Amino acid sequence: MRITILALGSRGDVQPAVAVGKGLDQLGHEVKVASFAKYESLVRRSGLKFHKMENDPQTFLENHKEKIIHSGKNQSVATLLKAMKSFGPTLQRAARESLDACSDAQGAIYTGFASYFGRSIAMKKCIPEAYLAVQPAFSNTKRYPAGVSGRQNFSQFFNGMACSLVKNAIMSIFNLNVNHWRREELGLEPIHQPYLSYLRRQKVTNIGCYSRHVVPEDENVIPQTYISGFCYMDDEPDWRPGKNLIDFLQSGEKPFYFALDSVHFSNPEKTVRSIIDALKNTGQRGIIKFEGADEALRDLPDNLLKAENFPESWILPQMKAILHHGDSLATAAAMRSGIPSIVVTCSKEIPFWADRIYELDLGPESISNKKFNTEKLTAAIRKILNHRAIIVNAAILGERVRAENGARCAAGLIDKKFVSSLFAQTETNEIYPEDMLEYTTSFNAA
Repeated sequence: MRITILALGSRGDVQPAVAVGKGLDQLGHEVKVASFAKYESLVRRSGLKFHKMENDPQTFLENHKEKIIHSGKNQSVATLLKAMKSFGPTLQRAARESLDACSDAQGAIYTGFASYFGRSIAMKKCIPEAYLAVQPAFSNTKRYPAGVSGRQNFSQFFNGMACSLVKNAIMSIFNLNVNHWRREELGLEPIHQPYLSYLRRQKVTNIGCYSRHVVPEDENVIPQTYISGFCYMDDEPDWRPGKNLIDFLQSGEKPFYFALDSVHFSNPEKTVRSIIDALKNTGQRGIIKFEGADEALRDLPDNLLKAENFPESWILPQMKAILHHGDSLATAAAMRSGIPSIVVTCSKEIPFWADRIYELDLGPESISNKKFNTEKLTAAIRKILNHRAIIVNAAILGERVRAENGARCAAGLIDKKFVSSLFAQTETNEIYPEDMLEYTTSFNAA
C-alpha cells in the first residue's frame, strides 16, 4: 500500500514520524515522507522515499516568535495577529504542496503543521488517514494544563475549560486560512465547528506518540485515540566513538551531559562559565554540546569535554543526567535512557514536558534560559545527587518506556486501520482499544 507521511514541523515532529514510517515499511508498505530539505538524510537513511517540501511553516513561525517575544507586553497581541495574517499564504502553499505529495497515496499520515490540513487532503482523496501527535492534543484534559495552553495549572474544572478554549482559539485562526483553500481548491465545506467537536465527528485514527506512563490516558479523550509509546529510532548503528571520548568516559564516574544546541543563550561565554563553575562546586564531570559556541568552548578544564557527533541512544545511558530544552524529542531520549533531566526552558517553548518531568520527580524544577546561572545549575545538580528518588524514578521509567516499542505499535495499528479500509464492508470500520493492547502485547513479546 502506498502511504505518504506529511511531516511538517521541527525534528521533534519529523523523527517520530520517520520511525513510524520505517515500521510501516517493514510491514510491506511503500512509504514516502514529505518534509523539508534539512531532513532528507534522516528519511533516506531509514530506507524511505523522500518528497521535498519548499514552504516551511515552522521556520516562518519561528522567525515571528522572536518578534513576538521582543515586542513587549503591549504589542505582543498585535504582533501575533499580524504574523497570523501573513502566515495564511505560507500555510496554503504548504497545503497545496502536501496535496501534490499525496497524488498517488492510498493512505495519509500527518503530523506537525500538516495536522491543520491533512484531514482535508484525506477527505478529498477518500483515503484512510492517521494523525500523529508528539504531545496531548485529543482531549479537554482536567489533570494538568494541556500541552498547548502554557504552564498555568488550575482546578480540574478550569483546566478542562482552558484547554478547550485555547485549542479552539488556535484552530479558529488556522481555519480562517485553511477554509478558503478547502472551499476554492478542494470543493469541500468550510470547517466551522470547535476543534475537538470537529475531531469527534471524524473517523480519524489519532495516535499519541508518547508514553502512557508519562501522560496517562484521559477520560475525556476523543474516539479512536490511542497512546503508542514514544516513537524513536536507533541512529547510525555503525558509528564508533573516538579515542578521546572513550578515554574520558573511562577516566572517572559518569558525567552530566549538557545538550545546548537548541537552547538560546544571549551570552554563550557566560553560559559555559556557569557550567564549569557548577561542575567545580559539585565535584562532577561533564560533556557539552553547544553548536555555534566554539569560542566559548576553548580551553575547557579536564573535567568538561567538548562533544563530538554521537548518537544519543549510545551516549545517554552512560550519562548521570542530561540538561536539555524540554521538547518532546529530548524528553523521550532522556526517559528512554532512564536518566534524570535538568530542563532549561526558552520563552518560545511550551513547558509541558518540563512540568511533567518535575511532577513525576524525574528531575529538579526547570530553569529559564534568561535566569540560567551558576547558582541555579549548582542547585539543580545537587538536587539530583542528593535525592536518590529522582535517579530511581528515572531508571524505572526507562525500563517501562523501552518496553513499549511505540513506533512498531503505532505502525501496527495504522497497518490494520489502512489495510482493513480497502476491504471494509461497514461504513465506520472502527478499531477498538483492545487492538492497541493486542499490538502492545505481541510486539513487547517479540
